[in-house]
Amino acid sequence: MFTNLKERFINSWKYGEYFFHSALIGLFSGIFCGWAGCAFLAVTNQAYAWSKEFPWTIFFLPFVGLLIVFLYHKAGVYRDRGTNMILESVRTQEEIKLCSGILIFIATTLTHLCGGSAGREGACLQIGGSVGQTIGRLLHFNKDDMRMITLCGMSGLFTALLGTPLTATVFSMEVISVGVFYYNGFIPCLMSALVVYAMRNFFGFAPETFVIEGIPELSLHAFVSVVILGIGCAVISIVFCCLLHTVAKFLQKHIPNAYLRVV
Repeated sequence: MFTNLKERFINSWKYGEYFFHSALIGLFSGIFCGWAGCAFLAVTNQAYAWSKEFPWTIFFLPFVGLLIVFLYHKAGVYRDRGTNMILESVRTQEEIKLCSGILIFIATTLTHLCGGSAGREGACLQIGGSVGQTIGRLLHFNKDDMRMITLCGMSGLFTALLGTPLTATVFSMEVISVGVFYYNGFIPCLMSALVVYAMRNFFGFAPETFVIEGIPELSLHAFVSVVILGIGCAVISIVFCCLLHTVAKFLQKHIPNAYLRVV
């Protein structure tokens, strides 16, 4: 009996230690990602507002493209894999440098300033991943903790962008591998997201909200409609992704010069 109690106490202590360790990683990530995320949100919001106020800035888009390519080449990045690089780094332990986050921060801001079509979700994942890994390297984390803080960074920046901490937590844990869910990242990712959410509210950023005026009744027609909608969205998403990859490979093959290609 005494042995069983001792084993239970040791196991409880290990679980508590792991919980505290995970929460501490999320806290560190949340503090730094909160500053980075709020800065990114503020700067890109202002850039977008200026592009609406001064629509003629779109004529500078080719020159901004040249500047972005120049900055990437100056930093030694000749083939940017974008968000895929961050996702793969969690599985393969590939190192993501801080300059990658800085470059995507600048590139996204300049693109928005000139009215370019560029989403911020992928940029947030890249910035969050690079910030998280930078913290991990400074604190000499092992490979498991590096994986965890990378996920925390992604959750934190996604929360900064949309103001949805729970969604950001689940999204970063499931987007890494199809069919794989990183359960051990829930506590640190949620902690990071909540810290960033608090900082976001402190700086006065309003969360994304949508008004649902009515919910349709549960019926066979509604069920079939939703299924058809889901299938249609999946097909369109697949076609869109295939087109992106095909067009990118086509342009790289026929226009090898990156400066000419971006213009």
